Order: sequence, then C-alpha cells, then structure tokens
Amino acid sequence: MVTPTIAYINYFPNPSGSLIPRVKIIIIIKQSSWDRPGLLVDSVAVEESCTSPFQRAILLATRAPHSGDWLLAPPITACGLRLEDEAVRIAVALRLCSELGSPHTCRCGSLVEATGVHGLVCKQAPAEL
Repeated sequence: MVTPTIAYINYFPNPSGSLIPRVKIIIIIKQSSWDRPGLLVDSVAVEESCTSPFQRAILLATRAPHSGDWLLAPPITACGLRLEDEAVRIAVALRLCSELGSPHTCRCGSLVEATGVHGLVCKQAPAEL
C-alpha cells in the first residue's frame, strides 16, 4: 500500500546568492485526505449531471454553509422545535428535489409539477401542502 504524501519545495538563499531547494515531505494520515480526491471527482460529476437551472439551484443551495443545520435542531416540543412528520417529509423532498405528489393544475391556472415547488410561490395555493 502506498502512503499518500505531499512534497513542498522551499527555496532558501545561500551565501553566494543562489537559491538552495529544501524539500519537506508530509505524510497524509487523515482519512479525509484520502477521500478528498474522489469526492471532488464525484462532486464535479453530480454538478455536470444537472439538466435544468432548477436542479442546479437545488444543488448549490444544499452546498451552502449551514444549509442542513435544521436537521441538527433537537425536537423539543416545549420550545416549538418539533416538526411534524409531514413537514419533515416535505422539507426532505424539497431538498432532494424528489416528487411530492402528482402533476395537476393549480387554482391560478398554472401547471403544478410533481416537485410541488409551485405551492411555495403561488398566492392562490392552499396554506398547507
């Protein structure tokens, strides 16, 4: 098994004015350092597979800092932090861009896709999904 290493070359001046290279080798021992190259390749592949601006927007939104912090909130009912099962189902489906229901026509006349995002912007949509 080959241990991944990183080599840094620093140049230091010697008394005659020329530069002497010094190589510093660092052995990578963290698992995250081993995983990073593969994750970067997978990340690029996922980004290139986005076929619509909507899918790209969802992907970029999920990559934003703290975008998943709502999943870490403790479900304390007394503090109003508990989400109903249906609210969690809808939030996860919106985040993953998966289907929430079947396509239909909204009260406003627009076609509602199976992803259900039209209900988030339509003023005539019911208050609950």
